[in-house]
Amino acid sequence: RINRNENVINTLTYETKNKINKKMNTNDMYVDFETIHDNFLDTNPSYGEVNGEKIFLIGVWYKNRYISFLSRNLTHKEEKRMISEFYDFWISVDKPRIWYWFAETSMWERAQNRHNISLPLDLHDLHTIFYEEKIVLKNCFNFKLKSLVHALETQNETQNETKVENGLDALFTAWRFYKDSYGNLQEVIEYNKLDCIYLEKLVDYLQTLI
Repeated sequence: RINRNENVINTLTYETKNKINKKMNTNDMYVDFETIHDNFLDTNPSYGEVNGEKIFLIGVWYKNRYISFLSRNLTHKEEKRMISEFYDFWISVDKPRIWYWFAETSMWERAQNRHNISLPLDLHDLHTIFYEEKIVLKNCFNFKLKSLVHALETQNETQNETKVENGLDALFTAWRFYKDSYGNLQEVIEYNKLDCIYLEKLVDYLQTLI
């Protein structure tokens, strides 16, 4: 069914319709994490106490504004500062519902475990809705965020691109910046910003199916 030449949309469940309805849920936030994993993290104390992965960037799209929370380095202490700053911001804007794509819940749980802290968020996985509701778009061959959005943009004849094309590109770019002070993270931030905006685009698309 993924390879069909037309959009294939089943009737959305009552639960999903209520969940995605912006008229019923007016305070939504769209969030994307960027991480570096243990294969790249240095065991040298100057780069941090290694424990599997580090979140180095949290991007937020909220009320048509992009906000980024960025680690200054890859230390354990710095990651805790950054995720706490993000959490405080979320609290300050009245704990909006957070949409993400696929992995952020598990990333956030691991980060809390790394720092032995509890920072509960109202997280909702948009990937689960597309997958479980079997929403298939023309010219889209998987359930990846960018594939779905690009399929919609192709149908609407508009597209956005960044030099950083995927999470692996972002990881390599960040690693060179943090370890060797090479380049900067602006391209990663732009990539992250697009992913956050893409989340809202998919939620907006789902509104048309209600």
